[in-house]
Amino acid sequence: MTLRRIATSGLVLAILALVLGAPEPAVSEDGAAANMVLAEALSQNRELRGQAFNFSNETQVTVLELVERLLNLMNSKLEPEIRNEATNEIRHQYLSADKARQLLKWKPLFSLDEGLRRTIEWYRDFLGASV
Repeated sequence: MTLRRIATSGLVLAILALVLGAPEPAVSEDGAAANMVLAEALSQNRELRGQAFNFSNETQVTVLELVERLLNLMNSKLEPEIRNEATNEIRHQYLSADKARQLLKWKPLFSLDEGLRRTIEWYRDFLGASV
């Protein structure tokens, strides 16, 4: 089995759903609740209202590297299928959490790989998957 081209929007969720055998990506209200807690906290400070923040450990990885990390962490035998069909792609991009660090005194609690492990574990529990 090969991985078909997957859009980068929701990439981690799409890979997890594929490897875990979910018929379609599962959506949890837990993520929405976390976003609401953050929004409420930001709304308390008038200077921060309406501003956007990126939360990232700022590790620069390619989409292929991210897919390979996920597949490796999940002990999956799936192989990415590289088609090079996309045009006008941004080759080097990553989220800068500088604004969140400065204005919110935020910092990441764990590495990208630890975050992926925790995400995989959460979705395995949520989906009841043994993979």
